Amino acid sequence: MDKTRLRQVLVPVLVLVSSSIACSLAFSAPINCALANDDVEKTICAHPSLIAQDKAISDRLDALGRACPSLRTLLIQGQKYWLRERWDCRNVEGVFEKAEGLATCLASRMDQRLQWLKDAPERCDPKPLIGEYQFVDPVYLLRYGDHYIGKTVSVFGSMDLDSCRASDTGALTGSIVGNSTHHERYRAVFSAMSEGARERLCAQHPAAHWQGVVKRDKRGNYLFLSSD
Repeated sequence: MDKTRLRQVLVPVLVLVSSSIACSLAFSAPINCALANDDVEKTICAHPSLIAQDKAISDRLDALGRACPSLRTLLIQGQKYWLRERWDCRNVEGVFEKAEGLATCLASRMDQRLQWLKDAPERCDPKPLIGEYQFVDPVYLLRYGDHYIGKTVSVFGSMDLDSCRASDTGALTGSIVGNSTHHERYRAVFSAMSEGARERLCAQHPAAHWQGVVKRDKRGNYLFLSSD
């Protein structure tokens, strides 16, 4: 693990409680500023331009959901993953050291999201809605991993190393275990790992966003985690 890219995140809490996600078309509802409960939502609510962007995203999602009922599941899932990207502005280096740093990052990511939604086709084709999110879950990659081959992505889950159970402590393989009901597993391969890092992972099985590149071999797709 040492230098392997991983992020301990609070995103799952955000995803569960955010006023931006609910059932049916309510998933596209804009932020209710009276209920804003974290610095990302509070920053948006403090800037009229960001509130306008948030509403524009909401309106576009609502329009797509109404025009293409068959895409609602993908839209709901995609919005959940994009909210993680929005939240990740908090992790941008130096963002809290600059005046309006968080607001600037949010404006940029919200503008990208809005542009992407505007460019999404209205013929109810699901393909443009797949493979564009940077923060996903194992279950998503298990279904759409072919769209991520060669792309860098962060996968949220607990790391379960094969070497924690095997006699070969030098094994650099494992699985990222999702936190859904079925605990889906996505194969992971490390480029290198110290014994100390292996022991920590075996003892803690930490939940994190594991950042790597999706690759494919004879066994199928997997996440390659570099140590650089």
